[in-house]
Amino acid sequence: MYTRQGESYQLSDESVGRILDDHANPLRVVCDLINPDSTVLDVGAGNGVLARLLHRLGKSVLIDGIEPDHNAATLASPHYHSFVEGTLSDAFPDDSGSQPDGRPERLYDYIVLADVIEHTVDPLLFLQDVSRHLASRGHLLVSVPNISFAPIRAELMSGAWEYTDWGIIERTHLRFFSKISLIKTLEQAGLAVECIFHLGRSPFHMEKQLQDYHVNPLSLLQLRSDPLAFTYQFLAVCRHVSKQPCAQAIREEWIEINTNEFMRTYFRLRRFNQRD
Repeated sequence: MYTRQGESYQLSDESVGRILDDHANPLRVVCDLINPDSTVLDVGAGNGVLARLLHRLGKSVLIDGIEPDHNAATLASPHYHSFVEGTLSDAFPDDSGSQPDGRPERLYDYIVLADVIEHTVDPLLFLQDVSRHLASRGHLLVSVPNISFAPIRAELMSGAWEYTDWGIIERTHLRFFSKISLIKTLEQAGLAVECIFHLGRSPFHMEKQLQDYHVNPLSLLQLRSDPLAFTYQFLAVCRHVSKQPCAQAIREEWIEINTNEFMRTYFRLRRFNQRD
């Protein structure tokens, strides 16, 4: 099984600053959404980057963390109010209403699943389990990679599917999501989706690059007309379904979705590749 090397979890102060300057980074958007004086549960906390970002922004939140990887948990734990090295079931082993140390279980204003559910065997069950720890008026913030990003479409059209060490088809990903399948999974878990953020990246400069694939002009025009092809990640803002639900449109936000010079850039970079 592919596992990350321990040193890959290291995070410098400069890296924290770069994330805060990157408005298409899902953790940057999460920080904007979390109100001061809130309670936050960071599930799959990694190296503790969310806690460090909130601290850098001066938000006075009480944040707990859960992370199964030992190397990441060692780095993360000092930045959290309480921390469990393990899984969600390790942090909440039963439904007694108590934490492992006997304290009453806290319900959180925000639960953050930042690029987590794609690593789970059963995302639907996982979402149902984690939402039990959400306060009645709380929000679940879920980010996932977008499998319909332009280079992934182009790779499939070329008849290939190659895993990578990072990114959308990273080796540890067990599940993959489009916008439609993400919303469907969240709603099946008993959650109401209030907003979807579409977080853009250049299809020419990520772990898979569009110019590496032959794409005919008609397909390029179709990609250019579809902003989902430029969406690298989704961030969904969810809450418990109301006891008296009413039909409500999902608000959509688009961040750094840029189709300018798309065709020209593809052909320029494609010609450059063919000269190598």
